[in-house]
Amino acid sequence: MVLMLLLEAGTSLANSPTVDCVKPIFGNVTVTLATCKTGGGGNNDAKIVFTASGGDKYGISKGQVYAGIGYAAAHNLSSEVGDSLDILNASSWWTIRVFNGNNTCYRDKTGIVGL
Repeated sequence: MVLMLLLEAGTSLANSPTVDCVKPIFGNVTVTLATCKTGGGGNNDAKIVFTASGGDKYGISKGQVYAGIGYAAAHNLSSEVGDSLDILNASSWWTIRVFNGNNTCYRDKTGIVGL
C-alpha cells in the first residue's frame, strides 16, 4: 500500500491533522429540565450531565452545530465524567463536544433542553 500526501506550499507534515484519532465515546447523557417559576416561565436551572470515555476535554455550545471553544480552551474532563452544566436558556438545542487530544479528534452529541 502506498500513501501519498500532497502538501501546499508553506505547509509541513508537522502541522497536519493526526491520522491516529480515536473518537471519544459518550456514555449516559442526562437532562434535568428547568423548574417552573410561580406565574409561568422557567428558572434557568436546566442541567446536562454526561459521561464520556476516550476524551480529555469538552465544550458546549447552543445550537445543533457545535460553535464553541476549541481544544486549547476547552474544559478538562475529570475521571471521564462530564461536569453538571447549568444551561441558562431552556427549550433550546445544545451540542456537547468531547475532544481527544486536539481540535481534529472529537465526537459531538446534540439534544434539546426544554422547560
